[in-house]
Amino acid sequence: MIQYLQQITDLKTKFHHFQIIQIPKEENVKADSLSKLASILEDCRIRHITIYYLPEARTPLAVQPITTGEDWRTPIIKWIEEGVLPENRWEAARLKTRATRFIM
Repeated sequence: MIQYLQQITDLKTKFHHFQIIQIPKEENVKADSLSKLASILEDCRIRHITIYYLPEARTPLAVQPITTGEDWRTPIIKWIEEGVLPENRWEAARLKTRATRFIM
């Protein structure tokens, strides 16, 4: 913290006017995420963070055939193929999150 205060003091001499404003993290999600990653990596010597954007879903390692009848996969399949969600809001949100791990 002392190092940052010294840097601010040094910068103050180079400007006629400056203002420090705290931006709420809700309005600065990307910077907040990067700061959390940086604090996790504080002990590491290399502080390089690589962000990969995947253009499409990766191929699954194990492919299971879809059988007829109802099982735990049925709601996921209905959501992916037909956009059908459970009526319960909590179950619908849970299903959407869970379905992101599967592809058809």
